This record gives sequence, C-alpha cells and structure tokens, in this order.
Amino acid sequence: MMSADYNDISNNLTNDITAFLDLEQDLVDRMGDCPNVERKTHGESLLWRTIESRNGWVLQQRTLSQKARIVGEDGRQKGNGSIAAMREKMDRLMADAFVRPGDVIGVSRRLYEHYGIYVGAGRVIHYAGEGGDFGGRVSVHEAPIEDFVKEGEDYFVVSFAPGFPIKLRSATSFFFHGIMDYYGERFQQQEWDVFSPEETVQRANSRLGEEKYSLIHNNCEHFAIWCKTGKAQSSQVRQVAGYVLAAGVDMDGIAENREDVEAYLASSVDI
Repeated sequence: MMSADYNDISNNLTNDITAFLDLEQDLVDRMGDCPNVERKTHGESLLWRTIESRNGWVLQQRTLSQKARIVGEDGRQKGNGSIAAMREKMDRLMADAFVRPGDVIGVSRRLYEHYGIYVGAGRVIHYAGEGGDFGGRVSVHEAPIEDFVKEGEDYFVVSFAPGFPIKLRSATSFFFHGIMDYYGERFQQQEWDVFSPEETVQRANSRLGEEKYSLIHNNCEHFAIWCKTGKAQSSQVRQVAGYVLAAGVDMDGIAENREDVEAYLASSVDI
C-alpha cells in the first residue's frame, strides 16, 4: 500500500513539474529575451550544458527545459531566454554593433514605446515630431540614433527569428523598462512575413516627409512594423493614446482631436 501511495505521489509530482516547465517554456518563448542580471557563472554544470561556443562566448541550454543563456568571454551571464532569441542576441553582442540596417528599433519611454527603422550609419527613420515624439510638426524623417534613444543607450530591436515578433534588448542587465516590455500573445500569433533588410530600408525611405500621423491608425509603431512586414500593426495603441491624453500633449500635428481619442479609449475596439 505504501509503495502504491509513493508511486502515485511520484507520478503526480512528475506531472506537476512537467506542466510547470511547459508553462514556463511557453512564457519564455513568447518573451524571448528575459530580464537578466549580469553575474559570474560556473561554466557547465548539471543544470546547464553548452550547445554552441564561439571566440570565448558560450550559448548554454538548461538541462530540464529549452531555456538558454549567454555566457560572455569574461564568464558572466549576458542574457537568458529562448534558444532562438539567445542565439541571435549572442550574434549581435559579439558584433561591432548590436543594431543592423533594416532593423525595427525601439526604445521605452516608460509609459509607451517609440519605434523606427535603423538605416545604417547611426541614423534612424521614424514618425515623430520636430520637438520630440509628439511635439511640433509630426512627420516621417531621419534622425541620429542618439536623438532617437534620448535619455540612455539602452534600446531594443524587434526580431522575427522565432516566427513571431520578440524584443531583443541591447542591455545585458535589465529588469523591466515599462508597461509594454513584451508583446501580447494576440499580437504575436498572427502570420508574419518579413522583408529583407534592404527592402525594409527602401520602404522606410519611400515614406520620408509623410505627415499623416494618427495615434490610432498610423503611429510610429504602425510605420516601423509596416516597413518590415507590410502590416501596419501597433501593439500599444491604447497605451499611447492614454499617455497623450494624460500628459496634455499638443495635438496639432495628430490626425485625431482629443474627443476622437477619448471616444476610442471608451470603446472596446482594438486596432
């Protein structure tokens, strides 16, 4: 009887652990690049095995799951997340520059995120105002990456390597930046086709000078995602609209007036 009880407990525990790891893995896959604290590691162990090694950098997989981590040549953990995300992040960290021409690039402004297309030579094409993201005449124009990032050097690029969009942070130590750190499942679970880097840059250049900014239908994220995928999609319409109203932003360069935005926020429609 005791043996049967033990087997039942053991089987139930195994099932619970498997279910937990499956649930965690789904979350890790959707996050891609998980919050990380750069710290010293102890190389291979019972918990981590090396799956790729290049020039002193190591990509390791956790023994009990598909979670991966990056170990730099200094032996410190530079990132952790899904295998696809960590493989690409390691490539970028080892390169001369993290961002590449044709990338969708974004930066957290805490309450919303600002997007653009990196076109090379330290330049970004984005939909923004002359005096800031929303201030002054709002148009598609080119700017130095320093002006785009503003307060710091940390930014993210949008990767479609897993077959859906995830954000790869340029930082190797980060916790959470704002309320839009990760894409929702509904946004990710669309069918995504991407243009080549060259085509993406061409598409961004084709809209230079455009002045048809709309919070709800044509914001900076709509523009950047369209350049890369052909879909004018935004994961953060409600957050951006709410921020603009709460901050009292001058809406002279925006297609909607304040009443339009208030009506959208009061509706249950998602764009």
